[in-house]
Amino acid sequence: VYLGSKLFKGWSKREHFQHFLTKMQNRSAGWKKRMLTSGRHLMLIWHVLTAVPLHTFMILEPTKGVLSQIELFMSRFFWGEVDGCAKRH
Repeated sequence: VYLGSKLFKGWSKREHFQHFLTKMQNRSAGWKKRMLTSGRHLMLIWHVLTAVPLHTFMILEPTKGVLSQIELFMSRFFWGEVDGCAKRH
C-alpha cells in the first residue's frame, strides 16, 4: 500500500481504484443535506474531492472508466437533486 492505494502489477482495472469512489461518496454524504450555494459546491468539489485521488493518479494510471465514473460523480453532486427537488441547471 502506497499513499492509500494498493500497488499492483499489470494492467489497471476498475477494482484497483474503487476505493476512491467510496471515499468521495463518504466525504460528500454530509454535504448533500446542507443548503450550500452552487459556488460553495464547486469549491468543495475542486478543493476536497479532487484532492482524494490526486497523488495516486500521479503514480498509477487510472482507466478511462474510472475517470468517467469520478467525473460523473462530481457532476451529479453539483447538478443533482436535493431532497427530491432538482437543482438549477
